[in-house]
Amino acid sequence: LLVSSLTPFDKVKFICALNESASLLAFDEVFYKIFIPLQRKVGDLWHQGKIGIGEEHFVTNQIRQKFLSILNQIPIAKGGPKIVIACLPNEYHEVSTLIAAYQCSMNGCQVYYLGANMPVKELGTFCTLTRPNLVLLSGTGDLTEKEAKSLAEDYAKFVLPFCPVWAGGPAMASMGSYCLENGIDVLESLHVLEDRLKRLSHFLNKNP
Repeated sequence: LLVSSLTPFDKVKFICALNESASLLAFDEVFYKIFIPLQRKVGDLWHQGKIGIGEEHFVTNQIRQKFLSILNQIPIAKGGPKIVIACLPNEYHEVSTLIAAYQCSMNGCQVYYLGANMPVKELGTFCTLTRPNLVLLSGTGDLTEKEAKSLAEDYAKFVLPFCPVWAGGPAMASMGSYCLENGIDVLESLHVLEDRLKRLSHFLNKNP
């Protein structure tokens, strides 16, 4: 029903279907059973030319609004590990970072959510102010070998001196090996992150 409301585009039908679907499941299930599959399906439809960039942006922003409303309902942690969450430079897809922010918040972490298109040097500057225990990065775009290598080296230079850095998302297909070479952990999926968060003190103690 959600996808059918996009071809042809029907705003009211889509929002009603999204609200109804989300209301029937727990928060975690909404992420994995509705938001992520929907985002992927919309991306596929756009690549196939069946919907326009406007519809894709509309759906992405509806999902983002849902995430933010959920995050705002979670009590603010005052004493947990500080975790900075950001997308790679020129990355505007935030679904994975929003899920990561939710997972971290639910595990008692202090979340500093920086969102899309975060430049590396400015991320490093922010880390000097906040002194986080961990930085989480996400990217979905295709990077050239040169771009991937340079970006991993920049994170190692400007961010890694402050704390451990974990990175995930489809961009790791091209960037993952360079991340590992530079001391940045690569997460295979959001489920891996969820598991690690339950044992976060173990991982952070390995990286003083």
